Amino acid sequence: MSVLGSGLHAAELYEDALSVKEAELSMLRRIGAPEEHILVTQSNLAITYRSLGRREEALCVKRDVYSERLKLNGEKHETTLRDARATLRARETPPPLPWEAHRDDAGRPYYHNRETGESVWTLPDELLARETPSP
Repeated sequence: MSVLGSGLHAAELYEDALSVKEAELSMLRRIGAPEEHILVTQSNLAITYRSLGRREEALCVKRDVYSERLKLNGEKHETTLRDARATLRARETPPPLPWEAHRDDAGRPYYHNRETGESVWTLPDELLARETPSP
């Protein structure tokens, strides 16, 4: 299941990847898998939530993983520290925008919104705001 979920995520089929990863996590809990395996699966699930723009859910899962790692390994263990950094980064990093830059057959740039299917020739306001530094 892990390979299927990762493959779907790599193919940017995030909704499908989410279903597989949630089912995998449920199965691991049901069979009493080692806590480390469950935490890795939860971390992957958080990445998928983030890819879907579900930032709050991703952050909640990352906090849970950090909390469990803290109990399991202590505060100075390498994996606990890694998960603490990942949780902080998740809070600081803005969510991904749905806009992607492309070029048409003549080489002219255009922008496509993968969520709405809209394509435009001018830089969308959301991208412009991201690229313009704050005063």
